[in-house]
Amino acid sequence: MELPYGEATHSEIAVYAEKVLNPVLAPEESTIRQSFIVTTNADGLFVTPRFPSGLIMNSELYFKIFEILSPALYPAYTMVRPPSMQLCGWKDKPLPIARAFFFPWKEGSNTRLIGSLGKVLNLDNHRIHLMNGLDYDPDKAVHTIISGNTGSG
Repeated sequence: MELPYGEATHSEIAVYAEKVLNPVLAPEESTIRQSFIVTTNADGLFVTPRFPSGLIMNSELYFKIFEILSPALYPAYTMVRPPSMQLCGWKDKPLPIARAFFFPWKEGSNTRLIGSLGKVLNLDNHRIHLMNGLDYDPDKAVHTIISGNTGSG
C-alpha cells in the first residue's frame, strides 16, 4: 500500500496512541522511546519508526502494537485485526521515515445486529451490514472469512 505524503495527520488520537505505546515498547532507559511517530486518517492508524531504530519491523512487533492499541482506543475506535502485517510506503518522505505499519480501524464500537435476515443483509444495495460504519461489499472483497468464538453470536 502506498499513500501520498500528507494524507495522515498527527492528530490528538495519534498523540494519545504514542503515549500508550511509549511505556510498553520502551522502558525508561531505552533509546526506543520517541523513535516512532503515530499518524491517523479516516481509514486507520500508522506507526512509523524513525530509522535507525531499535524496533525491528516484523509481524511480532506489528501484532504487539495491535494488542496494545486495540483496547486502548476502544470504544472510540474499533481496530480491525488484519490476518497479516500491513506495511505501507510514504511518497516524498525521507528514507528514515518512508514506511509505516498500517492498522485499519472504524470509528465507534460494534453493536449486535438485531432484525430479520432480510433487514440485516439489506440485499437492495448488495451489502451486508457488519457493525456501525462497517459494511461488507462482495463486489470489493476478494476473499471472505467469517469467524467467531462459540456463543459470540
